[in-house]
Amino acid sequence: MSQHKLVVIILSLSLMSWPFMATAKSFTHLSDALSFYTDLENSDQWKKIPKGPSIRVNDTHPSIPLLRQKLQLLGDLEPALDTPEHPELFDQVLAQALTNFQSRHGAEADGILGPHTRRLLNTSPAFRIKQLQINASRQQSFGTPAAQHYIRVNIPEFKLRLYDQEQVTLEMKTVVGRKKRQTPVFDTTIRTLVINPSWNVPKSIAFKDILPKWEQDDNFLDSHNLQIRSGWGPNSNVIPAENVVPSSMYQGANYLRFFEPPSKQNTLGQFKFLSQSRYAIYLHDTPAKHLFNRTRRDYSSGCVRLERAQDLASALLSLANRPEKTRLKQLAKTDKTRNINFAEPVPLYVVYWTAWLDKEGTLHFRDDIYKRDLNDLAKLKSEENQLSAIDQHIEQQN
Repeated sequence: MSQHKLVVIILSLSLMSWPFMATAKSFTHLSDALSFYTDLENSDQWKKIPKGPSIRVNDTHPSIPLLRQKLQLLGDLEPALDTPEHPELFDQVLAQALTNFQSRHGAEADGILGPHTRRLLNTSPAFRIKQLQINASRQQSFGTPAAQHYIRVNIPEFKLRLYDQEQVTLEMKTVVGRKKRQTPVFDTTIRTLVINPSWNVPKSIAFKDILPKWEQDDNFLDSHNLQIRSGWGPNSNVIPAENVVPSSMYQGANYLRFFEPPSKQNTLGQFKFLSQSRYAIYLHDTPAKHLFNRTRRDYSSGCVRLERAQDLASALLSLANRPEKTRLKQLAKTDKTRNINFAEPVPLYVVYWTAWLDKEGTLHFRDDIYKRDLNDLAKLKSEENQLSAIDQHIEQQN
């Protein structure tokens, strides 16, 4: 018997004898997943896949038996009773299992064992335990919304879901704030749908993104459909750019500001969903649709861009029984701004979950894009220690 075949048999037998056979698709609560990873941490089952070349279907490599064991242990691949005829062959079944793993972890689901997927596969149980602990706390605090329908955006997942009676009725990709302009965690209500919005450029974005480029390129404002305006509402005036010194922008009480009129190429797209968030963060459409083809999508200045904003607008109009639903496409074809208020505001929850279970009980992980998990966990532990100290003091007093 060859040495490689012996290794495969040993790995298969150790997996079959593994006493905690919960898999990534068999959890009921995050606490069950936490128990699984705790048991895994205390066992000798976890082995790292060594560095190596990218491996694709029909490739052969000595790391394949270990890859197969990991995917079986995590529930992405059904355990095999028979030893594979070619244990080092990366076959189609293994590639599909790896694709499942990649999907659960928010990676590009290409079925290729590359550097990023290796990193995810080698993430230690100890790290996952911490991730599960903080996310269990976050989700316990979130609870179950009382509203019949609501919107939830999960920042690290780059996803929005619309719920109606706890059932997902609409799901789409999002673009969220980049690391230096992070989308905050908050909850609010959506009160108004704006069709064909204009954009009053905030001072922070003007100074970071527009003024430096305008100073370098006199045609920058024209090429980006930006105007300079004074005053507000119907009494506002367009000021020719050649009459304005860049350093005078956003100065004083009646300051000059950048303004982008409604159009299909407007930075906010054709739909904006207004809320009363204290962060001035809202959901909106975008003309930059190509960004939704990327796996990681943290590119905005903090607001949440939507892949299918018109679909969300249509869904909210339907829930509100608004007659504009049947004319939405026609209304969007014009450049006229129209505000539609909802009699019953729609709750919006923007959360930061890097681990969760879907409705089938499948465990999902995402990268901690803003590096919040460990800090939040430290705060949680500190609060728990303080409460424990208070309880001990009360017991001593009694």
